[in-house]
Amino acid sequence: QLHCLLGLYAMSMNCMEAAEAQFHTAIHMSQERDLWMFAKLNLAIVYLRGRRDNDLAQLMEQVRPEALPAYAHGLRAASYYVLGLQAFFQARYNEAKRYLRETLKMANAEDLNRLTSCSLVLLGHIFLSINNSRESMNMVTPAMQLASKIPDVHVQLWASAILKDLYRLAGDTEREN
Repeated sequence: QLHCLLGLYAMSMNCMEAAEAQFHTAIHMSQERDLWMFAKLNLAIVYLRGRRDNDLAQLMEQVRPEALPAYAHGLRAASYYVLGLQAFFQARYNEAKRYLRETLKMANAEDLNRLTSCSLVLLGHIFLSINNSRESMNMVTPAMQLASKIPDVHVQLWASAILKDLYRLAGDTEREN
């Protein structure tokens, strides 16, 4: 568990090489399937952020939602989120929206607030990318509210950046600043 925590910390500090090393260690040392899957899902995000498509493709075969145990609702939701993030990075927005809606459905049912807020912000980002400001605002506003309750500063900053873009597009300079 310690290596997963260290990997998450390294990710939050944007130290992707250190995060990768910690997640690999967690995968090799873990006896628990759920912890092993959690480490692999986070390693997938490291690969996504590093644009390491070949490594990601191999890893995603092992952590696809349908490959996960039926009882592991949180891990399944996280797997859908990673698939949505991957589709977003590849500009496959409709596919990304489908995965993220599945994430939201599962994350809400399991009370996974951070995953819910991240999914809402990413959906807001997608809608902004396809010039649908109204839907973007409908996603980002509740994400911001949820992120402030958790509290999660990283998600709040991400949501704030999107809100700033939305206000700029609407010509609302007072709220943009």
